Amino acid sequence: MVAVGIAVMVLRPRGTTVVPVPLVAIVALTGFVVLASVTVPDVGDQGELPSDLPPLLFPQVPFSMEMPQIIAPYAAAVAVVGW
Repeated sequence: MVAVGIAVMVLRPRGTTVVPVPLVAIVALTGFVVLASVTVPDVGDQGELPSDLPPLLFPQVPFSMEMPQIIAPYAAAVAVVGW
């Protein structure tokens, strides 16, 4: 399915910009799966999903001189994404 989706996106002529090519691939593959009754894995096959939200807790980060070393890589990544 992934290979066919990529092939549709690569091989479809770019004659129009009204309908994005990935949307065409998604609709075409969804129609094929529904009409051909193809069994594809979904999220439900991976296990039971939790029925409640995780608890809202304050992160357990030690307040010491090591804290900036722990947080700095993650803070830098978020800053780059937000930049």
